[in-house]
Amino acid sequence: MSIRIAVKQGQCIECIAYEHGFTPQTILDHPDNAKIKNRRREHNILKHGDVVVVPDRRQHEEDAATGKRHRYRRKGLPVKFNLVLEEGGEPRANEPYVLWIDGEVSEGETDKDGVLSESISPGARKGRLLIGEGENQEEFLLDFGYVDPINELSGIQGRLKNLGLYDGPVDGDPSEETTAAIVAFQASVGLESNGKSDDYKTMNALLEAHWS
Repeated sequence: MSIRIAVKQGQCIECIAYEHGFTPQTILDHPDNAKIKNRRREHNILKHGDVVVVPDRRQHEEDAATGKRHRYRRKGLPVKFNLVLEEGGEPRANEPYVLWIDGEVSEGETDKDGVLSESISPGARKGRLLIGEGENQEEFLLDFGYVDPINELSGIQGRLKNLGLYDGPVDGDPSEETTAAIVAFQASVGLESNGKSDDYKTMNALLEAHWS
């Protein structure tokens, strides 16, 4: 019997699929999720209050010779976590980092564009990141899945906040501060500074700048 899940803040298609043993595409392709699939441009990103239907699990049989070891890989695992680090508009290139996510530790350096890229579990919810060394080392706490869809004003606000262009609340309120942040972002990427949150080019540019 399929179940209906009322999405809570921080949940996404990938983590719901992971928790129930499905691939994200299986969840999205369920007929009862057609509205979610059509309404959300970035299918993995959900909003608090969305309803997702999880289908029945089906048994799958695989032939395998006895007396041998067999390895099976679950589809959809892991997922990629990408983070762009900048300071004063310039990439923080070749910066050493230590990343803790759900007890797993990864170490490395950002690339020439200031990008940190690591494979993580779809169920990851919290993380801790140390950037730099010695007295210049900085610490950041990470929440995964806490940005609303791009076609929600709260999703626009959340991305602008992460990019350092907006200091107000992420509440979906069309405030003057929100409009000013949108105008600043549009100007920074060479778009018409109209302050419209539903502008298609603006949403695409914001997705690209935010990497999601």
